[in-house]
Amino acid sequence: MGRVLNEEGIPYVKNGSTIWDMPSVATVVSMMQALTNNSTTSLQPVLSIFTLDARVRRELERKLGSDASFFLTGGQVPDLDNAIELDVKFLQDVASRCKTWNEKLARGVLSLLIPEIIDSVYDWFSIHLNSSNLSATTMRSQAKRIRGAFEDVERILMALKGKLSQRLAILGRLQDKDQGPDAIRLCTLHSIKGLEFDTVFLIDATEPDDGSILLHEHAERRLFYASLTRAKEHFFRALQRNALTFYCRGGFADNPCAYGPLQQTSAVV
Repeated sequence: MGRVLNEEGIPYVKNGSTIWDMPSVATVVSMMQALTNNSTTSLQPVLSIFTLDARVRRELERKLGSDASFFLTGGQVPDLDNAIELDVKFLQDVASRCKTWNEKLARGVLSLLIPEIIDSVYDWFSIHLNSSNLSATTMRSQAKRIRGAFEDVERILMALKGKLSQRLAILGRLQDKDQGPDAIRLCTLHSIKGLEFDTVFLIDATEPDDGSILLHEHAERRLFYASLTRAKEHFFRALQRNALTFYCRGGFADNPCAYGPLQQTSAVV
């Protein structure tokens, strides 16, 4: 649901964390921002994931100053006294990629540019994870989570219109936690307890995909009741497949007006 709202540019607030709270997502967005504004400040989150000595990173930032166009557009690396040969080769590769990306940005070929940037930042994060002290299981889990988030970011950016800077500006608005009173609030059935809204949408009230049955039907009934009683005026429920068993027995799946005093009910995801 959050992905769809993002792609449509509809403001929403989600209870709990979202992909925009992930450091990895913030880093890939920062890389794209750096290409649009040539700012060393925007480049800093990217530099922080590189397996560079802190002295090398600070020296690079100092020599670039506030304008990183020498590195990002020119594809050049300044002389670094504290860098070893491997550091210089790695930074030269990064600078070369940035120069190529800037050339594609100037031509407006975002369909090629966006996936390339995301893939490169993912590769850099993979190197970062491999150099950490995390267990193999934890590394695989984190890499999978980052890849999934990056795929979401790519889909969202590709669905938006305009220049890269304009698309990033839309992302900035979507990341704003204070979306105003008209923003849609995404909640779990557990987190909605104690809250109240004019309208509530219950999404995908269906049986599990694997053909299994609910093990705790009474708990599901209580959660359904909690969501139903959060609505002051309208309650909408979504059924993409077979409705929950108790949902059918109560006639809710067949009768869209089975909610008594509520003004309107309908099937909405």
